[in-house]
Amino acid sequence: MNIQSELLCNKEVTLAYELAAIFVIVFRNLNLSKWHRLMPEAQMQMLEEVQLLLDSPYLSIEQKSKLEMQIHSISARVISF
Repeated sequence: MNIQSELLCNKEVTLAYELAAIFVIVFRNLNLSKWHRLMPEAQMQMLEEVQLLLDSPYLSIEQKSKLEMQIHSISARVISF
């Protein structure tokens, strides 16, 4: 393995770890009780982060499904209020 491909591999591993940490934070904030406590700007940031995560090849299908279910749950409850 040459140095360039090794650096690229290390970047991908780092990105995967960063996205895993973002997933944990975003998923926790998508809990309805926490969602209502977030300021509108933070809610928008969470939605942007969700889109980033859903578009990422580093997240598993299971993690993406969990995010989609949480977003659906929030949108169903927030719209009904």
